Amino acid sequence: MKTAMKQAFRQSGIDPRTVSYIEAHGIASPMADGVEIHSLKTGYLEMAEENSSKPWNDPCYIGSLKPLIGHCEVASGMASLIKVLCAFRHKVIPGIHGFTEPSSQISLNGSPLRLTSEHLTWSALTDAEGRELPRRAALNSFGIGGVNGHILLEEYTSQHTKAAQEHPSNRKHLFALSARNGDRLKAYARQMLEYVEGMERLPLADMAFTLQLGREAMHSRLALIAGTREELLAGLSAFLQDGKITGSTVSCAVSIAVGSAESPPKDVSEQDVAEWIAAENIQKLAAYWVQGVRVPWEQLYQGSKQRRIPLPTYPFETRRCWREVPMSRRDAEGTAKMNNLAWEETEAAAAAIQAGKRITGVVSALLGMDPEEMNPDLPLDQYGLDSILFMQLLQRLQQHIDPGIDLSSLQECHTLKDLIRIVPPSVVQTQRDNPIDGEQRVIREVRTWPAFPELILLNSGFRTLRPVFWFHGGLGGVEMYQDLSRQSDRPFYGIQARGWMSERAPLQGVAAMAAYYVHMILSVQPEGPYDLGGYSLGGVLAYEVARQLQELEHKVNTIVMLDSPYGEAFQQGEISRPTAVLQAVNLALASNQFQRPDTFAEALIHRDELELASDEEGLLRQLIQLGYGRGLTKTEQQIRAMIDANIKMQHAYQFDRFSVKPLSNAAEITCYYFRNKRGLIFGELEPYFSIHEDTTPLDQAAYWEEWERQFPNIHMIDIDPSNHMVLLSEPQSYEKIYEFCARLYSKEGVSEAFLNDFKRRTANAISG
Repeated sequence: MKTAMKQAFRQSGIDPRTVSYIEAHGIASPMADGVEIHSLKTGYLEMAEENSSKPWNDPCYIGSLKPLIGHCEVASGMASLIKVLCAFRHKVIPGIHGFTEPSSQISLNGSPLRLTSEHLTWSALTDAEGRELPRRAALNSFGIGGVNGHILLEEYTSQHTKAAQEHPSNRKHLFALSARNGDRLKAYARQMLEYVEGMERLPLADMAFTLQLGREAMHSRLALIAGTREELLAGLSAFLQDGKITGSTVSCAVSIAVGSAESPPKDVSEQDVAEWIAAENIQKLAAYWVQGVRVPWEQLYQGSKQRRIPLPTYPFETRRCWREVPMSRRDAEGTAKMNNLAWEETEAAAAAIQAGKRITGVVSALLGMDPEEMNPDLPLDQYGLDSILFMQLLQRLQQHIDPGIDLSSLQECHTLKDLIRIVPPSVVQTQRDNPIDGEQRVIREVRTWPAFPELILLNSGFRTLRPVFWFHGGLGGVEMYQDLSRQSDRPFYGIQARGWMSERAPLQGVAAMAAYYVHMILSVQPEGPYDLGGYSLGGVLAYEVARQLQELEHKVNTIVMLDSPYGEAFQQGEISRPTAVLQAVNLALASNQFQRPDTFAEALIHRDELELASDEEGLLRQLIQLGYGRGLTKTEQQIRAMIDANIKMQHAYQFDRFSVKPLSNAAEITCYYFRNKRGLIFGELEPYFSIHEDTTPLDQAAYWEEWERQFPNIHMIDIDPSNHMVLLSEPQSYEKIYEFCARLYSKEGVSEAFLNDFKRRTANAISG
């Protein structure tokens, strides 16, 4: 043991007199502890005499962690190391817990070694010239197999920190605090106030740097601008006295801004923020950061050497989670009587609370959050709920809460509170008392099919009329049919892909998907005739579903195809992963701009903005960074899920293995094909949906000719969108589609006179 000790000191060149604390192994054995202390005592004295003839006057304290936590076996050494590091951090020599007096086998006489039960302030030693030395400690350990270890530790003292403390700058600093809500923000500010009060020397620049780059930016925000510790204390105190002050000046030296990140101002661009950073205009940065504007703080510190420092962490809300203790029989009887008396008055309130909890549970699960994190007054789009997730929310609410919820009612809801209001508590109570367990149930004369979560009722059409079924496009969702479904007097079902934005495995191949959809349709409508439709790939799926229905001897009346492609180019294979990453982020950005394609160029990310040499992870980081500057509300986890879903679906279609098979009764079906006259798939949007600069093989291809061969009764109707991608986004195309479908899915249906007039007017609109 003594040999290991001396070897450590010789290799380090440290004088034993500069060690103020020794963390001993201390296994609570009188003999072993006596041997260890004796080795420490004699070893240190011998080394001190070898290094200097000067007397050893400064005390060196011995301690041990084991009285507090016991023997940790293989983790014992690490536990002791962590204890010494904590002692450095807090500048405290730790006492021995429960110590009263040493064992009879321990003697410290004639040495500077000491034992104490009290924590002591750890003052720094000085050298011969009076300069402070870093605090030093030793850690002694031995194993049952005879291995001995002795480690010398020295606190880290940054010259940068010393300079900052000895020569404080008059420069102003921006201190950014944020929390989930106003209550937690006040708790955070109070915690920070207590911390600053206890720190006589405070590296303000490092503190500001740590708060800006080392903490998550949350909903409720506080920004303080101060140049001294006293100014910072004044600002924190003022905020705690009146948490609603904003844009105010506490004194001529300190400013405060308080705000909420609910609705970031739309008139602030990335360029504006960059100019404020370049000019070091922290007043502007503070004022807009508290309103939700993203600030790339790291750009404020280019060329400087700020560092992160330990600061108080987030003040989480304290919640009681103890299990309830069973009541005595007498208490239980008394409680039951009181409950019976109060039941009639509280029944309605209880039902409302239950409804709120169940709906909150559905929404939070979809968003990947805990129910307690949901703010009922915060707009749902602030949680990343866009049109893609909106469809999943509608489906889950119909399945788990109320099948009678329709798209129009749901779209009127902007917050969780709005959502809870549209569902009568009695409906949720009925669902709770009669849970769905595989059987079809009727609530308000509306059915739900738990076995088919991909089936989404998009409108509130007349239940006495036959339903309409439209199939998902290539990406897997049906959110693009929201407005189209409102044109139908009949129930309009959107069928999204199995595995799209869900944990269910996708089906492999178009034929297998269609077989699953046939089973789904027959569960909703056991007897024909059927009316089907779909945009892009959705039209291909509608054809295959119709073919399989006919094989089962069911009648199919109509199929509406919206620019549905088929041909050799259609079977070219899968998209690359980098392209899938670009598409996922841009689709998330476009989801809230769906009916405003003229804004796509501003909202979406062009491939030329990217460093394409990066790997997939680097590319995703670039896209997310750019996306957040353009209003992206989805979390990184949600974006990754979209990318995985996109790639998963593209692989599942297996286009290269699919071929169109003839219908058993083609003359029975009338097909209405809306053709994109320009023949462009992406058009000017190609740089936003493809990593590589090339045109898709489908551009200008006659990808509709196969349908002309398969359908003897096909009506080709030309429309004029800019490209295939915006067919349901641009008025010149979607207005024609909506008008036609409104008539087709009405009680009257499409007459020959209407069809001829519609085709004439549509052709004139294009030629004119």
